[in-house]
Amino acid sequence: MISKRLVVQKSFRIEANMENDLELLSQKLNRPQNELVNAALNQLMIENAEWFAEDYLIDLCADFLDKKISELDIEISCFKAHFKDTGDRIEYSFDIELSNFTEHCNSVCCTNDEIGYTLLRNELKEYAVIIGHESTEIQNYLHNRFDYIYARESVIQKFDRHDLIMRNVGISPNDPEYNLLKPEENNENKDAGSKKKKGE
Repeated sequence: MISKRLVVQKSFRIEANMENDLELLSQKLNRPQNELVNAALNQLMIENAEWFAEDYLIDLCADFLDKKISELDIEISCFKAHFKDTGDRIEYSFDIELSNFTEHCNSVCCTNDEIGYTLLRNELKEYAVIIGHESTEIQNYLHNRFDYIYARESVIQKFDRHDLIMRNVGISPNDPEYNLLKPEENNENKDAGSKKKKGE
């Protein structure tokens, strides 16, 4: 059974010129505008995925931060920590060991309120940044987080000048006229020819 994709409706403002070109591109690619916009957002998320690395430890501690549990131990290759909500305050300790950074903290206390939990979240963000997005754990985290993108191919069709020439003009790369329609390559050939003459 194929699961139904969960979608939500959003409203955005875009430039009038872009709206016109989006409609034209939709016609050229024979794809709905909504699909093209989603493809562009997919690409935006992938290119900026590293910004989400700072959420890694927060997500590992989600049950504790959401007060579903009062005590938690986490451990990855370079970081381990213990958290406990005593009812009066938040107590935690942690160890982080990297090739270029080491820190051990036996006891930290925060108030048992929104301010205390906010301070803890901020500290977890800082340590996730220190661990770095290059780490195996965070790379796996980012891949799993964006699985909804990685699991399907992008619908964006890359522009291909050669394909455009063959489809719209009917000239193949084997025809002598083909190179005449590629000015950037002609300029390169001319430059190479002039350099050769100067060398002679």
